[in-house]
Amino acid sequence: GGTGVYSYAWTGSGVSATSEDQSGLAAGSYSVIVTDANGCSTASLPVTITQPSAALSASATGESLICSGDADGNITLTVQGGTPTYTYSWKKTGDNVTVVSTAQNPSGLSAGTYNVLVTDSNGCTTTASATIVDGDGTDPVVTAPADYSLEGCDTSAIVGRVYSETLVDITSSYTGVGVVETGTGIASVKYSDSKSETTCPIVVTRTFTVTDNCGNIGTATQKISIVDTTAPVLTIPANAGIECTADITPGSLGMATATDNCDGDLTPTFTDGDCFGLENKKEVNAGQGIYQHFTISGMAGLGVNSIKDFTLTFETNQGIGRTEFILVSPNNGKGIVLVGTYCTGGNCEDNGTYSPTFSDNTGDPIWVNGISIGVGAGNFRPNGGPSPNLGSVNGLTSLVSSFEELTNGMTSLDGDWFVYAKKQVYENGNVRFISSCLTPALGESCAKNNIIIREWTVTDNCKNTSTGNQVIVISDTTAPVASGSITDTIIEGCTVEDAPDAVKTVAELEALTEGLSISDNCSDKADLKVSSSDEVSGTCPIVITRTYKVTDECANESLDIIHTIKINDTTDPTGTAPADIADLKDIANIPAADIEAVTDEADNCSAVTVTVNDTNNEGSGCSGDPYIVTRTYTLTDACGNDIDLVQTITVEADLVTVDAPEDVTECDSYMLLELINGAYFGATGGVNPIPVGTVITETTTIYVYAVSADNANCTAENSFLVTINALPVAPTGEDQTVCEESPIQTLTATATVPEGFSVVWYDAAIDGNVVESPTLSSFGSVTYYAESVNDATTCVSNSRTAITLTINPAPVAPTSGGDQTVCYNGLQTQTLTATATGGIITWYDAAIGGNVVTSPTQVGVGSVTYYAESSNETCSSLTRTAVTLTINPAPVAPTSGGNQTVCSNGSSTQTLTATATGGTISWFDAQIGGNMVISPTQVGVGTSTYYAQSSNGTCSSLTRTAVTLTINPAPVAPISGGDQTVCTDGSSTQTLTATATGGIITW
Repeated sequence: GGTGVYSYAWTGSGVSATSEDQSGLAAGSYSVIVTDANGCSTASLPVTITQPSAALSASATGESLICSGDADGNITLTVQGGTPTYTYSWKKTGDNVTVVSTAQNPSGLSAGTYNVLVTDSNGCTTTASATIVDGDGTDPVVTAPADYSLEGCDTSAIVGRVYSETLVDITSSYTGVGVVETGTGIASVKYSDSKSETTCPIVVTRTFTVTDNCGNIGTATQKISIVDTTAPVLTIPANAGIECTADITPGSLGMATATDNCDGDLTPTFTDGDCFGLENKKEVNAGQGIYQHFTISGMAGLGVNSIKDFTLTFETNQGIGRTEFILVSPNNGKGIVLVGTYCTGGNCEDNGTYSPTFSDNTGDPIWVNGISIGVGAGNFRPNGGPSPNLGSVNGLTSLVSSFEELTNGMTSLDGDWFVYAKKQVYENGNVRFISSCLTPALGESCAKNNIIIREWTVTDNCKNTSTGNQVIVISDTTAPVASGSITDTIIEGCTVEDAPDAVKTVAELEALTEGLSISDNCSDKADLKVSSSDEVSGTCPIVITRTYKVTDECANESLDIIHTIKINDTTDPTGTAPADIADLKDIANIPAADIEAVTDEADNCSAVTVTVNDTNNEGSGCSGDPYIVTRTYTLTDACGNDIDLVQTITVEADLVTVDAPEDVTECDSYMLLELINGAYFGATGGVNPIPVGTVITETTTIYVYAVSADNANCTAENSFLVTINALPVAPTGEDQTVCEESPIQTLTATATVPEGFSVVWYDAAIDGNVVESPTLSSFGSVTYYAESVNDATTCVSNSRTAITLTINPAPVAPTSGGDQTVCYNGLQTQTLTATATGGIITWYDAAIGGNVVTSPTQVGVGSVTYYAESSNETCSSLTRTAVTLTINPAPVAPTSGGNQTVCSNGSSTQTLTATATGGTISWFDAQIGGNMVISPTQVGVGTSTYYAQSSNGTCSSLTRTAVTLTINPAPVAPISGGDQTVCTDGSSTQTLTATATGGIITW
């Protein structure tokens, strides 16, 4: 009610005396009087603020979790005081945003400290905190049983707790597994296995897993190694005695077999050698020495009881004189010093690796440590001398000087052999045994006999190895074989003494004929021996039957090889025929035959008889066809050998000759040339004469004919073919004119001729030079001339066809009128137009290809690039000039910081400053145009309006935002109505009222 505006007069502690509304007051009694604009007032209005009897308070208690990570914790909250009802907001320390519960007593909580804000119905608040302690999170401590190894082939070898790749529960009995659990107790004990990819050994990793009642897990591992140390069982094929040509492969002589406890059947391998021994690098000591044993087996019953040679390999860096090696046989303990005797100084100090081969060959030197011995291989006889170690070597009873003595009395080399080696003294450096090998010797009667010591080896997957020897003795009992036969030999001669000597070698024997081949299963041809014997019969021819025999190195003799040699007189008698007669013109002038005309008759073996016979060739007697008599005198000896002596008698008239022109092929025509002999005719036999100089225009045969002046029956004639080919027509073709491209193109002149014709290009219409490549690859013009050629006749056209090639230069690209970039002016029709100069301009929407653009413009906000191409009405520019048009959008007007209106504070420097946001702000003193204002302020009483324009660094906003600043003047203080002082009138309602004038008065 009343008439506004109202004023307020509050009483009470802490009030704002003239404010309509009060806040932040304590409990107590307050009163207010409200006065309207007309000075009408209300009575004093009492207001009482009460408060609860007790302040709001809260306390909270949290319970501990059983297992770490659980979320089943509870908090009990007790609230006192304040004004019910209460609300609750629980948050967890570390997260002041998320409300986890609004219940008084929250549940389902994880470990942590929780803070609650309790609010009563009056908005009063208090806080409390409670902590939920985390539960058991400690893993059990597990100790696995000790690692161990066992013999076996796979995981089935593990007994007790068997191998399992899936978890096995042993909670009820986990003897051997140590467990320390400090929490909630053991829930389970389990193990699982895994095995290595390697198999030797197979390593099983057994993982024991212990889980407590809170799911905490402890593990420990045990390693179980499954090893296979059992060598395979090897069965060796029987020893064999074979011919040298026999198949020595296991397919013929037997394949060793092997079985293994883990790998089943295995396939043994073998190596062939000719000796028994071992490779076992070992240091030789100076104490008891070393024993290197090797076994010879499989020799019994083979008749092999002697040594061919023995190879030893050793090295020393202490001096060769410090070393001794003794070979000891199973023949009653006999031994032989191979390397010795001990010595010092000189050659005894030599070092190196030595590989001597020892034998009883008397041509080899005896090994003596003190002589100069080269390192590496070499042939020697054993030292064969005494040894200071005799009597201290176990198994050595006596020493001999040769291998023959060493094996004397042995029926077989089978048995246990060993090499004993010892250094002379203890010194720095070493002597090392590396290897040795003993080669048995077969019988001396046949050098081709041989022995193979086949060492079989089998190794299982774990490298356990077994070896054994199969002995194969190769002997030769087969005679040489002759295939084919010797072709009879017929030689010229009169007596047996003319026969060739018998050959002595197989090579010479095979060389007697191509059909004979001699071979032996064991011996080389060069090692075969040849013998022979002869028997003689007959006279003409004399026949010698020669019998050859071939013997191999083992005395095996071949069957007879027969060579028949026939000595025959096949030589013709000799003599001299009468001289030929060649100057007769008439057959009637030929003389009669006369055997007395033959001279110098002779024969290599007997007398000669002479007979005669005439024949003729039935010739005409004309030149070129003479009449020839062949008069044959035959001389014959006693063996029927004869010889014909020929006398030739020739009758020939004078020669008639005519020219023989070559065939002629011409284009268009041919003129007959002068002749030396004969004349031209149109037909054979001198028919249809043709004069010299006649021009032939069609293909025809021309004859040249003449008659002998001495004999009308003797003529001569030749002919030749004149071929006339037609001339081809000139080629057809078109000129080529193009504009320049980039890179500049190449034009090639073309012309068309019929099939079977070719085009030849020239640089002139007549004569000129042949042009291989009629092209143009630069600015300008060139003319080439095409001539037609018949591929079959090579005739050319009478004229040439001109073809002109022209490449016109392209104009330069236009000159850009410049890229254009402006800011949007607010008009949707705002337009930019691309410009360029230089020739006739055509605009495109792409640098290459693209579409023609009639109007290269940008209308409204946006950006576009056009491409200008120039033309000179013949060619266009090779490149286009890009011109970009851009209308950038104007930013929006700034957002005003708000108009500001305040009352003067009485200071002349009181200042208001205009504010606005959005981009870079510039201030002006007018809505449009005007002046830029650096400091948009109002100082002191007054009003100013400023205008804010935003910029994005490129364009400015199209409108400006107005901001008004106002400082209103303060009114003058009221004029007091006067102090009032009166005396009480005795009434309890006596009232004085203060008065003042000047505006709206607030007391």
